[in-house]
Amino acid sequence: MDICSKCYLNSLNYSDCCPHNFGNDIDPNKNVYNNISKCKYYTDLQLNEGIGGVNGLSFIHFNARSLKTNFHKIKGYILELNINFDIIAITETWIEPNLISDFNINNYDAFHITRGTRRGGGVAIYTNKKLSGALAESKSFVIETILECVTIELTIKTTQMLLLVVFIEHQDHL
Repeated sequence: MDICSKCYLNSLNYSDCCPHNFGNDIDPNKNVYNNISKCKYYTDLQLNEGIGGVNGLSFIHFNARSLKTNFHKIKGYILELNINFDIIAITETWIEPNLISDFNINNYDAFHITRGTRRGGGVAIYTNKKLSGALAESKSFVIETILECVTIELTIKTTQMLLLVVFIEHQDHL
């Protein structure tokens, strides 16, 4: 089995392997992309005071490190903010497939990919019910010991897009 020397993936048959230009190391801890001109970070106060009038999608991400342990904290934090986020992304959900329904958020549709056979991992996207989203099953997957990816097809007005949330497991060999 051949493994790409650039991204170490062999399960995906992409014709344009590795367009990301990260070299031989895809460890996200070593390849933080800091040149995103339209990405802004906000304090809680700044979020409450200013983001409500922004045109476009509002998006928040949490690395839960167990929804069983931290779901109430995440929901509480979201309620403290005066924002109805369009998208809530959560990595490291650490939940089993049979427990997904225990982690609903009012007025949001939930899309989960769980690791299944091993502890840890898992990703979720919650979309505000005012949006039209559906799980893109063929684009949502797990590559054991490497990554989990949940993908949704989102339609906003006349624009269709794919939204992915990916968790890449830390690998010493990458």
